Amino acid sequence: MLEQQYINILIFSYNGKSYIYTPETRFFWKISDSELCTNKKRFLSLKELEECCSEKKYQGIIEQINMLKKRKFIIDEKGESKKFEKKNFSFDYLVINPSNECNLDCWFCYAKNERKKENNKLEIEKSKEIIRYFADFKKKRKSETALGISLFYTSDVTLNFEYFREIVLFIEQIKKDYSFPIYYFLPSTNFFSPKQGFVDFVNEYKFLTVTLDSENEEVRKKVIDNLSKIRKEVVKHLIIPIHPMIENLVSLYSYYSKFFDYVSLRILRIESTHPQAWDKRKLSTFLKKIENLIDYLLTLKEKELLEFLKKIGPTDYILRYLNRLLSREKLFTRCPAGLTAVCVSPNSEIYPCSSLIGNEKYKLGVWSKKLNMQELDNDVVKSVEKIKECSSCPIRYICGGPCVDWKEKQSITGNVNKIECEINFRLVELLIYFIDTVNERFPLFFNKYEKEKKVKNKINYSLDLNQFVDFFSM
Repeated sequence: MLEQQYINILIFSYNGKSYIYTPETRFFWKISDSELCTNKKRFLSLKELEECCSEKKYQGIIEQINMLKKRKFIIDEKGESKKFEKKNFSFDYLVINPSNECNLDCWFCYAKNERKKENNKLEIEKSKEIIRYFADFKKKRKSETALGISLFYTSDVTLNFEYFREIVLFIEQIKKDYSFPIYYFLPSTNFFSPKQGFVDFVNEYKFLTVTLDSENEEVRKKVIDNLSKIRKEVVKHLIIPIHPMIENLVSLYSYYSKFFDYVSLRILRIESTHPQAWDKRKLSTFLKKIENLIDYLLTLKEKELLEFLKKIGPTDYILRYLNRLLSREKLFTRCPAGLTAVCVSPNSEIYPCSSLIGNEKYKLGVWSKKLNMQELDNDVVKSVEKIKECSSCPIRYICGGPCVDWKEKQSITGNVNKIECEINFRLVELLIYFIDTVNERFPLFFNKYEKEKKVKNKINYSLDLNQFVDFFSM
């Protein structure tokens, strides 16, 4: 008999099919073409399953899991799994926020509250000193990983474009002094009132990312009109922040893909006091919209489906989970904030993330030439293995743990945000169902998807558990 507590696996049913997902190896299979239990759709342990489904079904699943464990497709997390190891302290990504000023006042902006305060501005020479300081630190550490630099996450780059351009020139000048690559990112812009200098730069840079309030008709129309200033060969990426009561997701993708090469939907982290704040009722409505999106995708022909997914952008919340499932990626943390990435505020304060600027609880220090970089070593973003609620969660390595900023905005005092957890659980379940159904209809689809999206496809095995077990039992 299999020890029930050795692993926390996800077993769930959707649309008359049942699946199993194992966290350590990120393998998943279809158990059967029927639901395991009529009154429960999700099980987080074998004990929960035993209490619900028939003894015959349960014993059959246990026998199959024993074989999978023997063959190392399911790994005992007590001693056999690879654990998180923090690398030598260094930084690979630096965000400098010279200003908070903006030409719009979007209700969802994470810098909105900071903008109400005194608007300090970081002098350009100080920004250069900061870049040098971080690059020199990597050099002393003999780091060979690249240093990425971006600016203006708490304001709009079009308002201070000359500042950005001077920093770009500075980066180009100092590259020769370091053995590792140094590069810059052009940050997202609302593109509401771009000056000609910015337009010229984008046309040469050949990439533009726009963040758009899709429900503001004036802004939407102006931004689309402004796209006529951008050359056809420029890759145009749109980010649409979405709240729980957003309109039809299919319509958002379909409409904006007429104007942009890629469209990414990003779930908003909304303050608990806002009318659009997440709650159980709104969450249920939102999850139904994701189900509708998956149902729609499964009505498409193979070529239509590939074209639709090709247009979804690299930072899309849903696509990220699809790609993680396909690549069987293992995440120990949700993001690099504070681990390999930090940001600097307009008044020289250092934080793990631009979204946390102004929250004294997360301030890591204040930049100066005498700054001891070791003081920035922090534990703001913890490994999922060190978060009690996450350490036994079956989707921990595909989720990476809670977003600290979202937790703060929801005024949550505990370790996790249950709204975020439920969104992530549902995405994993729906996308496993989606992958299996697409594989049945179009067996070579994800090989084509891999080539188009440059995503590793490691789902190169039978997703039917009976067939998989039979093959490895021979």
